[in-house]
Amino acid sequence: MHKTLPIALLFSVGVLFSCSLYAADVAPAEDFDWQQECQRVKNLQLPKEDMPSRVVLDSVQGCSADQLYFAAQGDSNAKQGNWDRVRACAIVTNANAVVMMLYANGYGVKVNYDLAINYACKLGAIQSDYAVDDLIYDLAELSVTGVKPDKPIELSYYATSGLALKFADAEEWRKRELERMRSLDDISRSWSKAHKTAFAKLRQAAEDFAQTSSRNEADQVGTGRAEFINGIYEKVKSDFVQDVERGEKGEFPSYSQADFAELDNKLNKAYLAIMHPGPEDKQPYEISTGITPEGIKEAQRAWLKYRDAWVAFGKVRYPAVPAHAWKVMLTERRIKQLEDLKDMVDRTGVQ
Repeated sequence: MHKTLPIALLFSVGVLFSCSLYAADVAPAEDFDWQQECQRVKNLQLPKEDMPSRVVLDSVQGCSADQLYFAAQGDSNAKQGNWDRVRACAIVTNANAVVMMLYANGYGVKVNYDLAINYACKLGAIQSDYAVDDLIYDLAELSVTGVKPDKPIELSYYATSGLALKFADAEEWRKRELERMRSLDDISRSWSKAHKTAFAKLRQAAEDFAQTSSRNEADQVGTGRAEFINGIYEKVKSDFVQDVERGEKGEFPSYSQADFAELDNKLNKAYLAIMHPGPEDKQPYEISTGITPEGIKEAQRAWLKYRDAWVAFGKVRYPAVPAHAWKVMLTERRIKQLEDLKDMVDRTGVQ
């Protein structure tokens, strides 16, 4: 019999398949050699017709395969082009879990269980969080039978660690992200081409900062890290949507150039405090949090691009608002973020 697995939600909601769906000529899970199965399919390549075109590749620069997957899966009107972008993004960002699910479920491609196994075998570091052997076992059975399950195949069904189980609210997360995306689409639908072009760049910059900050500035140690990562991402994206909504209502930030000069100086101090702690501070915080100075530097660069994208968009859409007003609005938040980060690493640092 197939081993019983904990049910969690990382990518979407579904039901674990019963062992009655699978062929008898595949060894039971207890005796199944998943590594041998990986060897069997290791030389498989993506079909030539499934390789993304240059146009599609250009359209997914800086993308998140997980989020594109969520959006397409949750959109009842998703078209081939949506899935082409998901696949292109997953390929260029090495999002092997997403590629696996695309071929396991036939999302925008022909179902190919062996190719899904190939990508399941490439899951790498996250294997410790999931029962990958059971996933490969199930895919191998489906490859033999050719039977299409009643419910989608999702990595979430195979969660075993506290980290993976922390994503149990992924369906609600997906709904909130879709609501944010649709809200921004609705707001900008009637805008001019110039405004839409500037806004598209801003949306991408917001996405890049949300991802980079959540990836590099959340406590990476322990089972709570999924909650920390999601919390940072949601805060950045929610603030972004609210800022756009306020702008459309004529509720603009009102600050002086002197305000910006003062806050810019404060920002530099907050950044240096976390990047170059003094000798009285605790030992390197990467030991206890997994956060590194290099990661913070990457997030800071992403934030600067986000700030500058806001200024460029504001100049086009809200020309009466001076650049320093947008900078102050965003700098205040970044200072708070860095100060909170410093407090966190001080609390968790090694004595």
